[in-house]
Amino acid sequence: YHGYLKYVSGEQGLYKVGAMLSALGVSSGFEVILGTIASYAEMVGGILLIIGLFTRIGTLLVVGTLAVATILNLNGNFFSWDYPSQMAFGAIMLFFAGAGRYSLDKALFK
Repeated sequence: YHGYLKYVSGEQGLYKVGAMLSALGVSSGFEVILGTIASYAEMVGGILLIIGLFTRIGTLLVVGTLAVATILNLNGNFFSWDYPSQMAFGAIMLFFAGAGRYSLDKALFK
């Protein structure tokens, strides 16, 4: 859902998402592209996790964006970096545990 909100915010919203990466030393000129990549990674990764299809690929997409969100918020207060780090650890757990008994992964790739 967060990826979808970024995407529908248009070019200006995607620029803002990509511009946050300047704090990590990413040079300017790539803001919209990086914002779009982050948006799609969240949308596609989230959908894959929800339906239980290619779960490990979905977790990698989600963990990537959550790791960047955690790093960007480390200088803030505890609650600004705590939530994305907890979600990232949950996704890492899904990466190692797999999708589970009632997933499309299990049904399709026995």
